Amino acid sequence: MRASGILSLFDSPDESGNTITVTVSELRRSYGRVHDLSLESGEPVFITRDGEVDGVFFSMEAFKTLQNDLLLMLEDVVMKGRYLEDIISMHNGRGCTPQEAADQIRAELEL
Repeated sequence: MRASGILSLFDSPDESGNTITVTVSELRRSYGRVHDLSLESGEPVFITRDGEVDGVFFSMEAFKTLQNDLLLMLEDVVMKGRYLEDIISMHNGRGCTPQEAADQIRAELEL
């Protein structure tokens, strides 16, 4: 088992030397250790087969954190797009307040 650092949200083992990887065989033999490694690091553990990444192991806590991070990123992208749309609408005499726009977006995204 090799723990060589921390992985950012969108790094893959091919793009970063700072990843945690184990082989399929190591996962089979030492599931508990892989699970503990994922819990301790809070990061995904990449599973390799024949030298290639075959899967990713997340602790439930790390998975939920990733989901939350992705939702926040999505909300930010949508909010920025909507903000620009609202500026154009307000310039054309239509529109709503920023708070009304944020409430509408959250309702559409069911947040």
